Amino acid sequence: MMRRQRGSEDFFVSEVRRARRFYLDLGPVAKGPLAVAAGGWEACSRSYVVDRSDFPYLSIEFVAAGRGEVTLNGRTHPLVRGAVFTYGPGVSHCIRAHHTDPMSKYFVDFRGHDAL
Repeated sequence: MMRRQRGSEDFFVSEVRRARRFYLDLGPVAKGPLAVAAGGWEACSRSYVVDRSDFPYLSIEFVAAGRGEVTLNGRTHPLVRGAVFTYGPGVSHCIRAHHTDPMSKYFVDFRGHDAL
C-alpha cells in the first residue's frame, strides 16, 4: 500500500509512458536498519532524463528492455537489456532513455545506515 509523505509527490520522474511504483518510507535516510524506501517499474518515454547531483538513497536499477545511457560521476556507460547499475549519496548521475528505443526498467531504493 502506498502512503503519502511530504515531498513524495515529487519523488518520481514524470517522463514515463507507464509505471508501477511504490514508496514505503521516505524518512531520514541514515537512521534505522536497512529498509526499502521505494521501488517499481517504469516504461520510459523518449524524453526520459533524470539528472541529479546527489540522491539520498542507495538505488539499484535493472534495464529490462530498450536502451539508454547513464553517466555516473562524469563517466558515461551504455544501458541495454540486462544492465544493472547503482548510485546513491555522493554520486552525481544522469540517466537518459534512447530516443528511438526507450528503456523499461525496474528499480529499488534502500535507506538505513546499512544501505550506506
